[in-house]
Amino acid sequence: FAPNTASARIRLGRSITLEPLITATVGSATRLVGGLETDYDVSAVDVELTVRVPIQRRGRVGLSVVGGGSASRYRSTGSGSDDDTRTDRAAVVWGLGLDYALGPHWSLSMTALNPLLRRSRDRFESPEGATGFDELTYGVVFDPLINGMIHVYL
Repeated sequence: FAPNTASARIRLGRSITLEPLITATVGSATRLVGGLETDYDVSAVDVELTVRVPIQRRGRVGLSVVGGGSASRYRSTGSGSDDDTRTDRAAVVWGLGLDYALGPHWSLSMTALNPLLRRSRDRFESPEGATGFDELTYGVVFDPLINGMIHVYL
């Protein structure tokens, strides 16, 4: 699936940058379940907000501490009456960010985000009935999700 992503950076002076991010995905898929092909409609939405605080700058490169939160929902609706799934997740993240200023109106950034606290709730429908599980994980772990972006400043 090709997600549609929108992000903006809001600079608050020279010290803090807010970065909201919204991702929406819609599509369809076919799964092979028990020897039968089943068509599914899939949708997902993810909302994130990170806060960047610069800690070091050398020339055009800046190093920032990053913290934030995210919430997401994934839904898969099958063609049958008992094959729907839904996953809801919320997380608090921390990480590091690098910014490289290409000019006064352009920059490149790399951000490595790690989970600090994550809540996940999964629900499944099956012929036996609805089932699901909840999961809460926490800890300071360095297992980053790395994002790269190009920024245009107006």
